Amino acid sequence: MLGHLFRRAGVKHFYLHNITGIDPPELVYFQRRNFQDYHDLGYLTYDVMYTQSMWKLMEHKKFPPLRTIRYCCATLKESRTAEQGGSLISLGVRKRESVGRALNRDGLEISQGKQNKSILLSFDDDENRRTFETCYRDHEKRFNPIVYWTNEDIWNYSRDVKLEQCCLYRENFHRLGCIACPMARETGRRQELARWPGFRKLYLRTFQRILDIRKQSGMTLLNFGKTAESWLDWWLSDRAQEQTDEDQLDLWT
Repeated sequence: MLGHLFRRAGVKHFYLHNITGIDPPELVYFQRRNFQDYHDLGYLTYDVMYTQSMWKLMEHKKFPPLRTIRYCCATLKESRTAEQGGSLISLGVRKRESVGRALNRDGLEISQGKQNKSILLSFDDDENRRTFETCYRDHEKRFNPIVYWTNEDIWNYSRDVKLEQCCLYRENFHRLGCIACPMARETGRRQELARWPGFRKLYLRTFQRILDIRKQSGMTLLNFGKTAESWLDWWLSDRAQEQTDEDQLDLWT
């Protein structure tokens, strides 16, 4: 979507894809076909491999990521690369996708580094646009051109310009990303693991290794059960993802 908009507008750009190792296979194949098309059109394309897999990352933390402790994106998706240099980052995030994005994302954003927060700037505020252009030169700047688009806008534009979308949308998937992402709701996460049972086995195998590591280290197993299945069932629940008490935050330290 963004690439098509940039090409129509004549904006100089290149394409960057972060390989996570936990994206749906159909989405990975779709991305590869698109990258080949972009390459054939003369655009630069970069695939960026993770430095540590999701499975090794969970073992290292000794606990799976949660909405309140989402360490995975920083490693798998958000690290700057040599290919990016000082370029402006453009993302396809939209306010309509979640309450969190409605509150915490906007058309123009300036990161505040280690604080992991952003200054949000509206497209319609001239003064903020000048701030975005001239200040915070050493901070990461992000441009989200479809942040105000609705679902109808996405599909109407795709139909008008005959833009192909990933086949998984025809299977009633509404958002595509990492399989069993903790930011998604329980129903969707369970749907994903049922659709891709191989990833369910990988999560179970990793959870068992986490349990073994915690036992060997003398760490508590808490009240989530003593099996990988019970931990996975707890982790997939919305109750687990909304947990914010201090005991929870201490689990992976």
